[in-house]
This record gives sequence, C-alpha cells and structure tokens, in this order.
Amino acid sequence: MGVQAVGGLYNYSQQNSAAKRQAKFSGEQAQANAEAVREDLVRQYSQYGRRDIEAQKAAARQVNQVIRQAAMAKGELTAGAAAGGVEGNVLETTLNDFRMQELSRLAVIDDNLASQKLDNQERKAGAAAQGARQIAAGISGPIQGPNLFGALFEIGSSSLQMYLDANPIGYGQPGRGGGNPYGPNGSSMGPPQPGY
Repeated sequence: MGVQAVGGLYNYSQQNSAAKRQAKFSGEQAQANAEAVREDLVRQYSQYGRRDIEAQKAAARQVNQVIRQAAMAKGELTAGAAAGGVEGNVLETTLNDFRMQELSRLAVIDDNLASQKLDNQERKAGAAAQGARQIAAGISGPIQGPNLFGALFEIGSSSLQMYLDANPIGYGQPGRGGGNPYGPNGSSMGPPQPGY
C-alpha cells in the first residue's frame, strides 16, 4: 500500500513539474511572439511616417508650382492689360478670377494631403489592432496542472483495492460486507454457522 501511495505522489509530482515547464515555455513563446509583433509595428509605423513626410514634400512642391504659375499668369495679364489699355474694374475682375483659381487649386492640394494623412492614421490604427490580435493569439490560456484531489483519490482507491484483495469479503460471513448468507447463488445451504 505504501509503494502505491508513494508512486501516486511521484506521478503527481512529475505531472506538476511538466505543467510548470509547459507554462514557462508557453510564456517564453508568448513573449517572443509579442516582441516580433512590436518590431513589425515599429517598422510599419516608420513606413507610414515616411509616407507622411513624402506627401508633405510633394504637397509643398505643388503649392510652390501653383503660386509660381499664378504669379506668372498675373504678371502676363497685368502687362498685357497695360499694353492694351485695359484698366479699372475689368482688370481687377480678371485678377480676382485668377486668385480664385489659385486658391481653388491650393485647396485641392490641401485636401489631398489631409486625405493621405487620414489614410496613414487609419492604416496605423489597423496595424495596431492586428498586432494586438496577433499578441493575443500567441498567449495561450492557463496550463492545467495535475489534480491533487484526483491523485489522492487514486491513491485511496488503489489502497482500498489492495486491502480488499488481501481481505476478501466472503459469502456467508455476516458483518463482513453484507454478502448473501446462503451462498452466491442464493441457494439455501443452511443457516450460517457461528464463528465465520
């Protein structure tokens, strides 16, 4: 009986150690996964930052081009109007039209830049959400350790079985398990004999 109890406790100890090793390994794997996801997010964020900078530079070039073209057009218009003797309200109305076109083109450039920035922000948020899902997927649930109650129950049941094997409950022995006093077949072999 003692050997089985020691064996049961040894099995419990081995299962407990294995569960702890598995939990440690799973934790290390989850940390490695989280670090890889973080590194990928940093790379993606850097790309989006470069895209923002490139979009701002492109918008600045477009703004400069629009302003330069508008200044040249106004200069040509003013010179042509002076040469043709056009002045007053007609010249002012035409210059105002040029200014409106210039402002309209600048507004389109500004809207495009804002749209590109918003797109990059949404991509960053999507990358962050995806990273969070990847980290969560890499974290497994708690490792189920061995059941101490089950181990103790196993030890108790094996001890009881050993006891019963060593001390069988016989038929016809009142007080020793309530067996049939008339035998296993229920046939009458007479009343029980004293001393059994």
